[in-house]
Amino acid sequence: MNERSSSMDDMPVGRALQKLLSDMKVLASDTRELLRHSTGQSGEQFTRLRDRTRDTLEGIEQRLGPMQDRLAEHGRYAAQVATEHLRVHRWSSVAAVAAVGLAVAAVLAWQNEAPSDEYPQP
Repeated sequence: MNERSSSMDDMPVGRALQKLLSDMKVLASDTRELLRHSTGQSGEQFTRLRDRTRDTLEGIEQRLGPMQDRLAEHGRYAAQVATEHLRVHRWSSVAAVAAVGLAVAAVLAWQNEAPSDEYPQP
């Protein structure tokens, strides 16, 4: 794929997404706890909660960067494959588009020819 080496390259995408989801849950929990404790106390507990929240958020940001890069890379690859497929199978692609267009036109024509109850015929 590319020369970059990161922990995300070693981890399957599914496990990476599960880890990210877990981190988001921890961040939400820490944030709720931080808000709950910040109303009454502003000492050591507040500092520990703020540091834990900051550390969790930094971990999430570190994982999101490589995941975003990999998703963009997969998107570019899919676009290249689609483009190559259209080049190789040009006429079958044109035929498929024409068949879909013909089917849509037939349905529209059939609906327009159906008798309407709104305007009775003499």
